[in-house]
Amino acid sequence: NLQYWFSAPWKSRLKMGISKKKISFSDPDTPQTMYGLFFHQLVSEIKVPVDSETFVKTHAVSANLDMAVLKRLIDEIKMFVDTAIHYDWFSKEAETVNEAELLLTDGSILRPDRLILKNKSAIVIDYKTGTEEPYHQKQVSQYASVMMAMGYTDTKMFLVYPALKKVVEVLAA
Repeated sequence: NLQYWFSAPWKSRLKMGISKKKISFSDPDTPQTMYGLFFHQLVSEIKVPVDSETFVKTHAVSANLDMAVLKRLIDEIKMFVDTAIHYDWFSKEAETVNEAELLLTDGSILRPDRLILKNKSAIVIDYKTGTEEPYHQKQVSQYASVMMAMGYTDTKMFLVYPALKKVVEVLAA
């Protein structure tokens, strides 16, 4: 029998580092991959509607981007902000979690780009800076199944393709 129970907060002691970047000297990231990572980083910082031009220029100062990339970022961030306003993804009544790591029972981790949580409902949003691929819908469906297993009974899924100016609502299978 234990006489005393000793406990310490585990969150401050557990560190987990995961990166989407490939680690390879022979196959470095392509400019498109680097752009996608930068876009994701910027969008993860947007919590309320912003002016895309001011936001990008403020946050990309040290990135030393050429004018074409800067213009693309401004256009695509604007597309995201306009979409988020249209779908009410900036709702003050909901909690927004960017790049959340979902630990699965098998030890693997999923990382949806944005989750919007309110009561028992969840909205799963994934941004794609490249072309539309068939596996994208399976990917967000997997995120949604995890959210449903976590107790979010009303789950919606969206793929946002800023370069294509396209939003796809993924329906449950």
